[in-house]
Formats: sequence, C-alpha cells, structure tokens
Amino acid sequence: CYDVLFKDEAPTYYDVLFEGGARGRFDFVELLFVMVDAYMKLH
Repeated sequence: CYDVLFKDEAPTYYDVLFEGGARGRFDFVELLFVMVDAYMKLH
C-alpha cells in the first residue's frame, strides 16, 4: 500500500520541489516526515 501511495504522489511532489528551488529542499524534508508518519500508521 505504501509503495503505491508513494508512486501516485511522487510526480506531483517532485514537480513542486524542482520548481521551488532552495525552498523545495525544506519542503522535501517536511514531506519526508509526513511519509514516514503515514508509513508508521499503515504498519
């Protein structure tokens, strides 16, 4: 389930991150924590 969720969301997030530039790096870290939190809840 987690892999499917990641694949569905990844393209959209990557587009935002690359366009965001420096701020995109911070967004990626925040997104990482969200994905880890979701992973823990699913398992």
